[in-house]
Amino acid sequence: MKMTHYIPLWIALSLLLLSVLVFSSCSDNIETTTTVSTAVTTPLATVPTPVTTTPKVTTTETPVTTNVPKTTQAPATEAEPEFVNAVFGGGPFVTGNKPVANIIKNSDFNTLMIWSVHVDEKTCDLYLNDILVVQNGELAKGFKTTTWNAFKNDCPNITRIEISVSAWGTKDFEKIKNIIRRDGTGKDTLLYRNFKCLIEATGADAVNFDDESLYEVEPMADFAEMCIDMGCKITFCPYSSMDFWYDLYLAIGKEHVDRIYVQFYDGGAGNNVINWVRKFGCDIIPGYWCLNGNEQPTKGKKTPEEVTRHLKDNINKVCGGFMWLFDEMMSNGTTNQYAAAIKEAGLTKEWK
Repeated sequence: MKMTHYIPLWIALSLLLLSVLVFSSCSDNIETTTTVSTAVTTPLATVPTPVTTTPKVTTTETPVTTNVPKTTQAPATEAEPEFVNAVFGGGPFVTGNKPVANIIKNSDFNTLMIWSVHVDEKTCDLYLNDILVVQNGELAKGFKTTTWNAFKNDCPNITRIEISVSAWGTKDFEKIKNIIRRDGTGKDTLLYRNFKCLIEATGADAVNFDDESLYEVEPMADFAEMCIDMGCKITFCPYSSMDFWYDLYLAIGKEHVDRIYVQFYDGGAGNNVINWVRKFGCDIIPGYWCLNGNEQPTKGKKTPEEVTRHLKDNINKVCGGFMWLFDEMMSNGTTNQYAAAIKEAGLTKEWK
């Protein structure tokens, strides 16, 4: 019986000791688990930090990358303006073909003024001088654009072409006024369609206003709006009536009228550069009449040397010069001389 009583007590003590050890071990495991859990939680809490930071770095770098092309292209938009070297031409600019284009190609002219457009009030047909060129919204039957194609394709020196409307002794702007009153200015009107056809055929960049009789702002501004809608700039070529031209300048909008040619010959022989510059608030382009053969200078007709001298005397108030008329220069072989005269003056221009 004693033996039976001793053994359970020993076993009991052993079980008690084992329980203590197990309890101690479990406590250690609980602490370890807590520590591990804390260690895992800490880096997870810091994970968002680099994720949040990364987009900020990308956002900062992106504008730098996109700004590179803009910086590279900036000089192109700040290029020096071209010194205008223009010439008016009549018949040869319409039917002169490649021989005329070759003369222009080998000159220093950079702007051609196709002179001059006349309008039939009843039909809206367009004539260049006495030649019918546009009818019913299309080129007149049998009319060829060989000369204009040669100007556009074979004369790299020509950077601008303009068609000049009206002239002394004609009433084209009066006719245009009456046509607009009758038909309006819509794209479906014959006047609109005919001018659009002529602009596309010549490759014109601008329509030049040479009004010398109407002097009414509203109808001319309406006509200008039509031409602007066709993608053209507007230019003026006055010899007098400065106040009218300035009012028209404001009515059309300075952003659309980018050149002011002024006649310094015949009726405009007494013009003063500074008066026109002060009125318009911008540089102008004086024009001169070439000598025809061996005649003496008169009423503004000038030798090439006189053209250069006059431009140089006013060089800080002008942005170019123009000559009238190519037909005469062609006949006496002075085209290159007059073109070079304007270029020589332009080389002394200090652009601001």
